[in-house]
Amino acid sequence: MAYREASYDSGVEARYAADTYASIITSLPIIRGRALDIGAGDGAFVQKLIEDGFREVVGVEPSSAPIAAASPEIRPFLRQELFSADAFEPESFDLVTCFQTIEHVYNPQELLDGITRVLRPGGYALLVMHDQASLSAQLLGMRSPIYDIEHLQLFSEPPARFLMGRFKYKDVRVRPIVNRYPIRYWARLSPVPAMLKRMTTTLLRGKLGDHVVALRAGNIAVSGRKPASK
Repeated sequence: MAYREASYDSGVEARYAADTYASIITSLPIIRGRALDIGAGDGAFVQKLIEDGFREVVGVEPSSAPIAAASPEIRPFLRQELFSADAFEPESFDLVTCFQTIEHVYNPQELLDGITRVLRPGGYALLVMHDQASLSAQLLGMRSPIYDIEHLQLFSEPPARFLMGRFKYKDVRVRPIVNRYPIRYWARLSPVPAMLKRMTTTLLRGKLGDHVVALRAGNIAVSGRKPASK
């Protein structure tokens, strides 16, 4: 990945996404011990983990801009670096999360290998990724936002399950995500002509644009438990 100097203007959307991802955590029997968030952005989800009672939380983020945008109380929990399992003690985390990041890496198996190495036996990995087989992707085709020059990989449920099975994860679950964002964000993502998008964005600058709408935007959450050591 090459995002060390990337710009950042997604703070509001990150907080809405963090709320969605936090709701998934509550459905998993995870020990509230140590947690690692890969691709942490401005730490919106790191804050959710802290609020959820995790004893120790760290987020890794390669780009400087999101970290600079993080709130002062969350910034100390963020490390500007690419994720490397060698930077952490083996089998030291109860939860490792990776949201909308695996699409950006050249070798997803290498990433999941690193996640597996730092997870304790019985710990959980939770990944969120775009779903190439989703209804929105099928309807929009190449106009779908998932087809992006920065996305080196695209997934659907079968390859996601295969990847988790490659590393012997148990209790693997793949579920569609209902995303909640303000209307202005959905409008910005819509695959419409640029002139129409500018007009719509202008119209949604008021209170109407703040209205939150829940939609299935073509994302899936994949969770699994690292098996106990033999």
